[in-house]
Amino acid sequence: MVDPLPQRFKDMLYASYVRDELKDKYVVRSPDFDNCCYASSAGASANSLVRGLNPGDYLFFYATLDFLGDPEQRENWINPDWGAYIVGLFKIYKIWKRSEILLDEEANKAFQSYDFYKILKRQECFGVYNPEETECQQCIDAKCCSQSIGVFLTPNPSTPWVKGIKEENGKTVSGLIKKAIPLSKPEKGNSQKWNDLARELFRTPTRKMLSDEAKFRGPLRCEGECLENLLAKCVPRNNGEQKSTRF
Repeated sequence: MVDPLPQRFKDMLYASYVRDELKDKYVVRSPDFDNCCYASSAGASANSLVRGLNPGDYLFFYATLDFLGDPEQRENWINPDWGAYIVGLFKIYKIWKRSEILLDEEANKAFQSYDFYKILKRQECFGVYNPEETECQQCIDAKCCSQSIGVFLTPNPSTPWVKGIKEENGKTVSGLIKKAIPLSKPEKGNSQKWNDLARELFRTPTRKMLSDEAKFRGPLRCEGECLENLLAKCVPRNNGEQKSTRF
Protein backbone atom coordinates (compact mmCIF):
# COMPACT_ATOMS: atom_id res chain seq x y z
CA MET A 1 0.00 0.00 0.00
CA VAL A 2 2.68 2.48 1.02
CA ASP A 3 6.44 2.38 1.31
CA PRO A 4 7.39 1.17 3.82
CA LEU A 5 4.46 -1.18 4.36
CA PRO A 6 2.24 -0.42 7.37
CA GLN A 7 3.29 -1.97 10.65
CA ARG A 8 1.09 -4.33 12.63
CA PHE A 9 0.56 -3.74 16.34
CA LYS A 10 2.33 -7.01 17.19
CA ASP A 11 5.50 -5.64 15.59
CA MET A 12 5.59 -2.49 17.67
CA LEU A 13 8.11 -1.95 20.45
CA TYR A 14 5.22 -1.75 22.94
CA ALA A 15 3.20 -4.70 21.59
CA SER A 16 2.96 -6.22 25.08
CA TYR A 17 0.54 -3.41 26.02
CA VAL A 18 -1.81 -4.14 23.11
CA ARG A 19 -4.81 -6.42 23.51
CA ASP A 20 -4.54 -9.77 21.71
CA GLU A 21 -7.50 -9.09 19.40
CA LEU A 22 -5.71 -6.01 18.02
CA LYS A 23 -2.22 -7.41 17.46
CA ASP A 24 -2.81 -8.44 13.83
CA LYS A 25 -4.38 -5.09 12.94
CA TYR A 26 -2.40 -2.43 11.12
CA VAL A 27 -1.13 0.62 12.97
CA VAL A 28 -2.76 3.82 11.73
CA ARG A 29 -0.31 6.68 12.28
CA SER A 30 -2.78 9.50 12.55
CA PRO A 31 -2.03 11.79 14.18
CA ASP A 32 1.56 11.19 13.05
CA PHE A 33 3.55 12.82 15.83
CA ASP A 34 6.92 12.21 14.13
CA ASN A 35 5.94 14.15 11.01
CA CYS A 36 3.33 16.41 12.69
CA CYS A 37 0.57 15.44 10.24
CA TYR A 38 -3.10 14.77 10.86
CA ALA A 39 -6.04 14.07 8.55
CA SER A 40 -9.38 14.32 10.28
CA SER A 41 -12.21 11.87 9.54
CA ALA A 42 -15.06 12.85 7.26
CA GLY A 43 -18.00 13.95 9.38
CA ALA A 44 -15.99 14.20 12.63
CA SER A 45 -17.59 16.52 15.16
CA ALA A 46 -14.31 18.41 15.59
CA ASN A 47 -13.97 19.38 11.92
CA SER A 48 -15.70 22.76 12.09
CA LEU A 49 -13.66 23.68 15.16
CA VAL A 50 -10.39 22.57 13.53
CA ARG A 51 -11.15 24.50 10.34
CA GLY A 52 -11.53 27.62 12.48
CA LEU A 53 -7.97 27.36 13.85
CA ASN A 54 -5.14 29.53 12.50
CA PRO A 55 -1.36 29.21 12.14
CA GLY A 56 0.16 29.47 15.61
CA ASP A 57 -2.91 28.01 17.34
CA TYR A 58 -2.71 24.62 19.07
CA LEU A 59 -4.43 21.32 18.39
CA PHE A 60 -4.35 18.88 21.34
CA PHE A 61 -5.00 15.15 21.06
CA TYR A 62 -6.59 13.09 23.80
CA ALA A 63 -7.14 9.35 23.84
CA THR A 64 -9.17 6.92 25.93
CA LEU A 65 -6.83 4.24 27.25
CA ASP A 66 -7.03 1.07 29.32
CA PHE A 67 -4.62 0.57 32.19
CA LEU A 68 -2.91 -2.82 31.74
CA GLY A 69 0.12 -2.37 33.99
CA ASP A 70 1.08 -3.69 37.39
CA PRO A 71 -1.55 -2.41 39.88
CA GLU A 72 1.21 -1.95 42.47
CA GLN A 73 2.97 0.53 40.16
CA ARG A 74 -0.10 2.54 39.17
CA GLU A 75 0.14 6.22 40.10
CA ASN A 76 -2.93 7.71 41.74
CA TRP A 77 -3.81 10.00 38.80
CA ILE A 78 -4.33 7.00 36.51
CA ASN A 79 -7.73 5.31 36.48
CA PRO A 80 -7.31 1.60 37.35
CA ASP A 81 -9.51 0.56 34.43
CA TRP A 82 -9.97 3.11 31.66
CA GLY A 83 -9.75 6.85 31.22
CA ALA A 84 -9.10 9.84 28.96
CA TYR A 85 -5.65 11.43 28.72
CA ILE A 86 -4.03 14.18 26.65
CA VAL A 87 -1.13 12.49 24.86
CA GLY A 88 0.20 15.09 22.40
CA LEU A 89 -0.21 18.39 20.61
CA PHE A 90 0.58 20.30 17.41
CA LYS A 91 1.43 23.96 17.13
CA ILE A 92 -0.26 24.60 13.79
CA TYR A 93 1.73 25.52 10.72
CA LYS A 94 -1.17 25.39 8.28
CA ILE A 95 -4.52 23.69 7.63
CA TRP A 96 -5.67 22.58 4.18
CA LYS A 97 -8.95 21.18 2.88
CA ARG A 98 -8.72 17.60 1.67
CA SER A 99 -9.55 18.74 -1.87
CA GLU A 100 -6.43 20.93 -1.91
CA ILE A 101 -3.87 18.32 -0.85
CA LEU A 102 -2.86 16.96 -4.26
CA LEU A 103 -3.12 20.34 -5.97
CA ASP A 104 -1.01 22.44 -3.61
CA GLU A 105 2.79 22.21 -3.90
CA GLU A 106 3.31 23.31 -0.30
CA ALA A 107 0.88 20.63 0.91
CA ASN A 108 2.69 18.02 -1.20
CA LYS A 109 5.90 18.81 0.65
CA ALA A 110 4.23 19.08 4.06
CA PHE A 111 2.56 15.65 3.89
CA GLN A 112 5.05 13.67 1.76
CA SER A 113 6.07 11.41 4.68
CA TYR A 114 2.50 10.91 5.95
CA ASP A 115 1.00 7.45 5.32
CA PHE A 116 -2.47 8.74 4.42
CA TYR A 117 -0.96 11.13 1.87
CA LYS A 118 0.91 8.25 0.23
CA ILE A 119 -2.37 6.38 -0.09
CA LEU A 120 -4.10 9.48 -1.43
CA LYS A 121 -1.42 9.77 -4.13
CA ARG A 122 -2.53 6.46 -5.65
CA GLN A 123 -4.64 7.64 -8.57
CA GLU A 124 -6.68 4.43 -8.77
CA CYS A 125 -7.92 4.99 -5.22
CA PHE A 126 -8.59 8.58 -4.34
CA GLY A 127 -6.63 10.77 -6.70
CA VAL A 128 -9.68 12.39 -8.30
CA TYR A 129 -11.86 13.39 -5.30
CA ASN A 130 -15.03 11.70 -6.48
CA PRO A 131 -17.41 11.78 -3.47
CA GLU A 132 -19.15 8.65 -4.78
CA GLU A 133 -15.89 6.72 -5.04
CA THR A 134 -15.17 3.84 -2.68
CA GLU A 135 -12.05 1.78 -2.14
CA CYS A 136 -10.36 -0.13 -4.92
CA GLN A 137 -10.05 -3.91 -4.56
CA GLN A 138 -6.32 -3.64 -3.85
CA CYS A 139 -7.04 -1.50 -0.80
CA ILE A 140 -9.65 -3.95 0.45
CA ASP A 141 -7.33 -6.93 -0.05
CA ALA A 142 -4.51 -5.18 1.80
CA LYS A 143 -6.82 -4.31 4.71
CA CYS A 144 -4.90 -1.10 5.23
CA CYS A 145 -6.80 2.08 4.45
CA SER A 146 -10.03 0.05 4.65
CA GLN A 147 -9.47 0.13 8.41
CA SER A 148 -9.70 3.92 8.28
CA ILE A 149 -13.24 4.06 6.94
CA GLY A 150 -13.99 7.51 8.32
CA VAL A 151 -11.12 9.04 6.35
CA PHE A 152 -11.32 7.21 3.03
CA LEU A 153 -14.54 5.30 2.48
CA THR A 154 -16.75 8.40 2.43
CA PRO A 155 -14.31 11.17 1.46
CA ASN A 156 -15.33 14.75 2.15
CA PRO A 157 -13.42 17.41 0.17
CA SER A 158 -13.63 19.92 3.03
CA THR A 159 -12.18 17.59 5.68
CA PRO A 160 -9.22 19.39 7.33
CA TRP A 161 -5.64 18.18 6.98
CA VAL A 162 -3.29 19.69 9.57
CA LYS A 163 0.47 20.22 9.50
CA GLY A 164 2.21 21.11 12.76
CA ILE A 165 5.47 22.89 13.53
CA LYS A 166 7.95 20.41 15.00
CA GLU A 167 10.48 22.90 16.35
CA GLU A 168 10.52 26.65 16.90
CA ASN A 169 13.56 28.65 18.02
CA GLY A 170 15.38 25.41 18.83
CA LYS A 171 12.56 24.15 21.05
CA THR A 172 10.24 21.20 20.39
CA VAL A 173 6.68 22.55 20.25
CA SER A 174 4.73 19.61 18.72
CA GLY A 175 4.60 15.88 19.34
CA LEU A 176 3.92 13.35 22.05
CA ILE A 177 4.25 14.77 25.53
CA LYS A 178 6.55 13.44 28.25
CA LYS A 179 3.75 12.73 30.70
CA ALA A 180 0.11 12.15 29.76
CA ILE A 181 -2.43 14.51 31.33
CA PRO A 182 -5.58 12.88 32.77
CA LEU A 183 -8.98 14.32 31.86
CA SER A 184 -11.25 11.78 33.55
CA LYS A 185 -11.55 11.05 37.26
CA PRO A 186 -9.01 8.50 38.53
CA GLU A 187 -11.35 6.54 40.81
CA LYS A 188 -12.65 3.15 39.70
CA GLY A 189 -16.15 3.55 38.25
CA ASN A 190 -15.71 7.29 37.59
CA SER A 191 -13.74 7.16 34.34
CA GLN A 192 -16.60 8.68 32.32
CA LYS A 193 -16.67 11.83 34.41
CA TRP A 194 -14.46 14.85 33.73
CA ASN A 195 -11.94 15.54 36.46
CA ASP A 196 -11.46 18.99 38.03
CA LEU A 197 -8.59 19.85 35.68
CA ALA A 198 -10.66 19.18 32.56
CA ARG A 199 -13.54 21.29 33.89
CA GLU A 200 -11.13 24.09 34.76
CA LEU A 201 -9.28 24.23 31.44
CA PHE A 202 -11.84 23.27 28.80
CA ARG A 203 -15.17 24.46 27.47
CA THR A 204 -17.59 23.06 24.91
CA PRO A 205 -17.26 24.33 21.30
CA THR A 206 -19.93 26.93 22.19
CA ARG A 207 -17.86 28.01 25.23
CA LYS A 208 -20.13 26.48 27.87
CA MET A 209 -18.88 24.81 31.04
CA LEU A 210 -18.38 21.06 30.84
CA SER A 211 -21.00 18.98 32.58
CA ASP A 212 -19.81 16.34 35.02
CA GLU A 213 -20.53 13.47 32.62
CA ALA A 214 -17.87 13.21 29.93
CA LYS A 215 -18.51 12.77 26.21
CA PHE A 216 -15.14 11.69 24.93
CA ARG A 217 -15.89 11.75 21.20
CA GLY A 218 -16.59 15.46 21.17
CA PRO A 219 -14.15 18.35 20.69
CA LEU A 220 -13.13 20.69 23.50
CA ARG A 221 -12.05 24.33 23.43
CA CYS A 222 -9.24 25.91 25.47
CA GLU A 223 -8.47 29.64 25.27
CA GLY A 224 -6.72 32.55 26.95
CA GLU A 225 -5.22 31.97 30.37
CA CYS A 226 -6.51 28.40 30.39
CA LEU A 227 -4.51 27.71 27.24
CA GLU A 228 -1.35 29.08 28.84
CA ASN A 229 -1.92 26.85 31.87
CA LEU A 230 -2.44 23.81 29.65
CA LEU A 231 0.67 24.51 27.56
CA ALA A 232 2.73 24.72 30.75
CA LYS A 233 1.65 21.16 31.56
CA CYS A 234 2.20 19.77 28.03
CA VAL A 235 5.95 19.27 27.74
CA PRO A 236 6.78 17.66 24.36
CA ARG A 237 9.49 15.05 24.41
CA ASN A 238 12.62 16.05 22.53
CA ASN A 239 13.86 14.29 19.42
CA GLY A 240 15.83 11.20 20.40
CA GLU A 241 13.90 10.58 23.60
CA GLN A 242 12.12 7.25 24.07
CA LYS A 243 9.20 7.22 21.67
CA SER A 244 6.39 6.79 24.13
CA THR A 245 4.34 8.86 26.49
CA ARG A 246 4.69 7.90 30.12
CA PHE A 247 1.61 6.79 32.05
